[in-house]
Amino acid sequence: MPDRQPWERRKGEGRKAYDAFCSYRDQEDARSLAAVGKVLGKSDALMERWSVRWGWVERAHAWDDHIAAIASDRALDAQLAERAAENAENLRQQAARLAEARALAATARATVNTAAPVALARLKRSLGQVEALIANPEAPANLIDEAIKDAISALHWATKSMEVAHKLEALALGKATDRTAVQLDPASVDRLADIITAHVPEDHWDTVVKEVAATLKGEHVNGRP
Repeated sequence: MPDRQPWERRKGEGRKAYDAFCSYRDQEDARSLAAVGKVLGKSDALMERWSVRWGWVERAHAWDDHIAAIASDRALDAQLAERAAENAENLRQQAARLAEARALAATARATVNTAAPVALARLKRSLGQVEALIANPEAPANLIDEAIKDAISALHWATKSMEVAHKLEALALGKATDRTAVQLDPASVDRLADIITAHVPEDHWDTVVKEVAATLKGEHVNGRP
């Protein structure tokens, strides 16, 4: 049989004496034997005897410690519950941000997948027009120049549009945006570089030509090995 708690009724303790102890124990303000006797209609002397015999003061202190421990446990439970709720909310927000990032990355990747063939098709079409004009000995020089500029513009547009899409994807995934490599068809780039080198004097290059040439071909476009 488990030991009784100090505030529980003791062996041999009469019902009236125990009720008097409970009245003493449960007083909200400072405990008073006289106040208990007044409530129960008992003499102060009897309250003093019962208090000494049945250890009211020590038992009441044990009761106080018990109540304080319960309150502390409840406060701790409340703190743990609050912390668990905060953690759950943080996880929910992280999951929402991750889902949003993945959606943005998927959109960016779809943009890349869509832009790449369109850009490459435009570039190849422009290159084909340039090469057809160059092969025609009767083609006007100014028409060839315009076709070359259009091909350069197509390459410029393709590079920039795909670069933006790659950067959007990198941002969505939390990656560095200064390392977004843009991959175009190397054969088409070489074809355009060869055309620029062979048919466009460097002193005729406008800003777009210089920018594209310096970015994509560098020394090869300048005619150096």
